[in-house]
Amino acid sequence: MALSIMSKTRCISRVLGVCIVSAWLFSCSSTETQTEQASLNDANDVVVNDNTQAIPEEDNKKNTVTNRTKGVVAQTNNDSTKNEDKPRLPQLLALMPLTSSSNVDLENLEMMRESIFNHLSSTNFLFVRTNEVDQRIQLLNQQGGFSAQDAEFLTGLLDVDGILLAEIVSSDITYVGVASHIYFKVDIKMVNEKGSIIWQDTFAERSLEGGMGADPFTLLYSLAVTALHAGKENVFAVTDKIGRMIATSIPQPEGAFTQHGLYIDSVVHDASNKSLKYGDVIKVGVKAPSNHSVNIAIEGINQLFNTRETSTGAYFVDIPVDKNWDGQDLMMTAYLVDKMGNRARKISSLGLIEFDNTEPQPPSEAYIELAEGEVRIYWEAPEPNLEYLLYSVVNDEKQLINLTRGSRVIMPSNLVPFSQYSYELVAKDKADNQSQPVQLTSLFLPNNAIKQAKVVSTGRLPQFINQDSRLTKANSPYLIDDITTIARNAMIFIEPGVIIEFSSSGSLNILGGVTTFGASPVIFRSLNSNQSDHTFITLNSQRHLELNGFRVTNAGIGIEVLAGKPMISNGEIINSKFSALSIQNQANVAVRNIVINGSNTSAIVVANDARLSIKQSQFMNNLPFHIQNSSTYTIDATNNQWQPAADMMSVLGKVKY
Repeated sequence: MALSIMSKTRCISRVLGVCIVSAWLFSCSSTETQTEQASLNDANDVVVNDNTQAIPEEDNKKNTVTNRTKGVVAQTNNDSTKNEDKPRLPQLLALMPLTSSSNVDLENLEMMRESIFNHLSSTNFLFVRTNEVDQRIQLLNQQGGFSAQDAEFLTGLLDVDGILLAEIVSSDITYVGVASHIYFKVDIKMVNEKGSIIWQDTFAERSLEGGMGADPFTLLYSLAVTALHAGKENVFAVTDKIGRMIATSIPQPEGAFTQHGLYIDSVVHDASNKSLKYGDVIKVGVKAPSNHSVNIAIEGINQLFNTRETSTGAYFVDIPVDKNWDGQDLMMTAYLVDKMGNRARKISSLGLIEFDNTEPQPPSEAYIELAEGEVRIYWEAPEPNLEYLLYSVVNDEKQLINLTRGSRVIMPSNLVPFSQYSYELVAKDKADNQSQPVQLTSLFLPNNAIKQAKVVSTGRLPQFINQDSRLTKANSPYLIDDITTIARNAMIFIEPGVIIEFSSSGSLNILGGVTTFGASPVIFRSLNSNQSDHTFITLNSQRHLELNGFRVTNAGIGIEVLAGKPMISNGEIINSKFSALSIQNQANVAVRNIVINGSNTSAIVVANDARLSIKQSQFMNNLPFHIQNSSTYTIDATNNQWQPAADMMSVLGKVKY
């Protein structure tokens, strides 16, 4: 439940111009006070005494001027000596939402209401919590405030025997430079279940900003107030004082806390606006008469905490949070006992307390999407008001990469095809309790066709593949011990790092399409590491043909191209018994950045009407020729490295080098 707060005040007496502004504000407030007093004296429903008081605060606090008119309990007839004619005071009260006739904003209305409630909770009345009151009346959908005529219905709805109706009838919040003028006037009525007003009073309070003391209690008070409503400190100071005046003025049923005149001035703590867990410590300060026993109780905790008086009238205690404490909206109450056993109590007006030693549930329905250039992670919140920590996991090392209160993270990333990416997602609550991590792992597949392709999980490739298929590193090595044909309507995608082994009769005949990827080479090799007599790969298709990142070793012919426009790049063809590349018919081949080493009947053979462009490549130790071209087209073989050098003895046919 949000409560109002007060923060550090600024000393304005050091600046002459500010002092003039303060004097002007004080002058205005004095004039307004006289006007208010005359207005209050004219009211018909309040009995007013003539002793309007100006009560200055202590020198080291805010320079405040208090204006209030004292009310009395209304009598049912003129003979106030007959006890049977006195209205019976309710025992169980509900403080209704405040209203305003002076355009007070909602936060300040709530601040005033919470101040009144917290101070009145220290009296002998029993009170229904304000949030419970609001939950019950919200079904009424009433736009305006309530009046005494609604009391009979409201007391039944709320199960109480009386209600409190409060209205801010006048207010002024003015900031001039560093000076501030805060003023509220509140009319409050106690109404019984029959709708009779049995007590009514009006309270006014103003504050001109002044200096702030530096004693430990004042510093703790300032810290606690700032934690709740930074920037509203002076407003809180005024609402707190009005709440205190109401609590000391309201007629109470007889009880243990009204017989001896003991009164606790303030109870402050630094747990405002926090969720606490095991290991945290609550600092508590109490301002009360000196030389008494002062204890602290927290709602729901079956334990009293003894304070120590460190200076006159200032009591302090540090309360370590136990690992078994859990609960929300818990009140803190201070109890004072004198040597005669007389007692006083006061509930802290500086915020309810929350303990949370329970870890939140992990994020639910979490999933990951890897797309070109970005990572997307989605989840559903298991409970409200959680924060989420996202870690990347690389080689069991975690690194925090994102912190959010939303339910998704979209991050730019240079993803490598067929690389695996791992993340952990953790939920964290306000008390820093963390959930069990949700692990998210995915392989980046660069396009939808690959995602939809069937994974070939058997180690031996079938003779015929008639649908889009994917060979994975996790399932390799694969064995081809016969002619495996990729149908014209099928694509085969080969992940980086896949190993394909060929028996003495094995061959891969591609009538459809093929794609490999250049992250790490796909290995095509003979089963027994001996040179083969047959062709490993035949490309005979007009579909997409791309061999990128590969190594072919010990083939008869490494790659034979009979049709299409394949791109062959970033590879090696080593120790071929015959040729590394054989290109025929009307094939049009582009080769980039490959190494051809140790071919024994010409490294590249081009025939018929085939075309070839080869660049940034290396020819080494090929016999008897690097290139042998009988095609009608000239081969573009510029920008390559040759060993032995390219000349008429190592390059035959129409070749530009």
